[in-house]
Amino acid sequence: MIDRDKTIGVARVALKRLVRTLDAENKALVALDARHIGEFSAAKTESLLELHHIGISISAQTLPDDLRPLVDLARQKLDLNQWLLLMHLEAARAITATIMHAICDSESDGTYSRSILR
Repeated sequence: MIDRDKTIGVARVALKRLVRTLDAENKALVALDARHIGEFSAAKTESLLELHHIGISISAQTLPDDLRPLVDLARQKLDLNQWLLLMHLEAARAITATIMHAICDSESDGTYSRSILR
């Protein structure tokens, strides 16, 4: 049988760890500091996996009221994290496209340039 109080305690610790990790990663993403992104990703994955396993034994209906604000806070921080990561990904795509066009232009001898094809 699962000890409900122990499970709730483990969930609380995992949620707090997730919130701290998200705060640190979000701060780093805003500051354009990608040095520890791999570490943040590993810590998020570990916390989310742990919460997934805990969630199997705790339903939303049986979640203690005092834990709900922490769950909501984690969701908000995950939403912000997702948005920040998407912005960084879009920036990387734009930079990649610019570099790709510059390489193609520099390698072209002009034989098939747009002005000739018109």
